[in-house]
Amino acid sequence: MRGSIQKVVILLGAAIAATACLVLCPGFAAESKLPKAKALLLVAGPIHDHKEVGKVVEETLKEYGRFDVTKVEGDVNALLAEKLKPYDVIIYFNTSFKLTDQQREGAIEFVAKGKGLVVVHSGADTTDKQWEDFIGCRSICRELRRKHSVEIRDKNHPITAGMDNFEIEDQDFGMRFDIERVTILAISPGKDIYTPPMPAAYTMNSGEGRIVYIGFGHDAKVCSDPNFKKLLCRGALWSAGQPSLEPAPKPAQ
Repeated sequence: MRGSIQKVVILLGAAIAATACLVLCPGFAAESKLPKAKALLLVAGPIHDHKEVGKVVEETLKEYGRFDVTKVEGDVNALLAEKLKPYDVIIYFNTSFKLTDQQREGAIEFVAKGKGLVVVHSGADTTDKQWEDFIGCRSICRELRRKHSVEIRDKNHPITAGMDNFEIEDQDFGMRFDIERVTILAISPGKDIYTPPMPAAYTMNSGEGRIVYIGFGHDAKVCSDPNFKKLLCRGALWSAGQPSLEPAPKPAQ
């Protein structure tokens, strides 16, 4: 009888320790059998250096350890419905400013059926009222690049949990956004009393799916910022419906 009780105590202790490791040790999640989100990274358009941005973002997603990444450069036909079937989330950095009806509808249908979309920086420039309605915003002007503060507004959301306010050097967008539909995670205060605060990151639902907008990302330098990387990876996981657990830290060289 005593031996049976000891065995139960040992097994219970092991279960508690394993649970504690899952909660407290960020490396545990990356080494577990959690499925990877299949991500389409679409970088296109002539206005920004989408090739260099694509390199940095692809590397970031792969290093995070929770994504199976396919990068497409310049071909927005990647948004056609039949081509989106393998993916869980689209990461959209397009500065071509327009989509065909078929491309736009492919993305809308993809999200409506329960998949995810992360719109980065000038992905909100697409000059299309239907796209604006779909993602919840449109950039209408832009400030010169400057160093500015970012305030985390929602510290309980899985994307921004545990993040502190930070500074970043990038453009500010003047935006038209749907305050009734979006959940603001972070804001960029205006540079003076004449420029109001604007969302730096927000989420919204669309059909059965989820959308994340991240205002930063003008170039590869900004996309290398640790805070941008965290928002990007957590945002992509959240929009894909995956648990937002941090990956294992890299071993020291």
